[in-house]
Amino acid sequence: LRPELQVRVFSQRPPNCRRFIVATNIAETSLTVDGVVYVIDTGYVKQRQYNPSTGMYSLDVVQISRVQANQRAGRAGRTRPGKCYRLYPSTVYHEEFLEATIPEIQRTSLASSVLYLKSLDLPDIDILKFDFLDPPSYASLGDALKQLYLIDAIDENGSITNIGRTMAELPLEPSLSRTLIEANESGCLSQALTIVAMLSTETSLLPSYKLVTLVYVTVFHLTCGKQTISYG
Repeated sequence: LRPELQVRVFSQRPPNCRRFIVATNIAETSLTVDGVVYVIDTGYVKQRQYNPSTGMYSLDVVQISRVQANQRAGRAGRTRPGKCYRLYPSTVYHEEFLEATIPEIQRTSLASSVLYLKSLDLPDIDILKFDFLDPPSYASLGDALKQLYLIDAIDENGSITNIGRTMAELPLEPSLSRTLIEANESGCLSQALTIVAMLSTETSLLPSYKLVTLVYVTVFHLTCGKQTISYG
């Protein structure tokens, strides 16, 4: 929704009118809407997750945790008495829901974090044994190191390269940073910037099918019209 439509949720409702609000999980903790009396909890949430085996992100519909369920129930009656209706039995809450939400570091790509740690030049640091607050899986850390090695950000000994240091200075995923570096050397930086800008944002002003078309057209122009970007 446009920002001017989003702020309507905070406006006063007309007299003798019942208001229905459809919200994402941002309404669990990030905001309080005055006058909410009833909350209907589906027990599910869309969550962005990274799969190390495929190297890809997916937006999955997953069950919420008990902490999230309690947060949702707390939205009702914050400014007046209210009630929460849960669309699942209590056995699901107690037996299937996790106690707390899985930390983001355990369900995202760690390539950027590992590259940042490498760029600090900390002595005797072992990424696979680093004391993370919420330790990610060994597979996720191994996948991050593999990604960085394939794009020349680290060498065979795990040390950061000169290209890796340049990539660490860019606020992008390492693969996109490497793309811009290579595009700059190949003389097609302007076209690559368009692709990277589209791929690095979670939302776009364009419908999804137009966004995909734009990316494909730009890639075709790069590969057939001018230069081909490839990693050495």
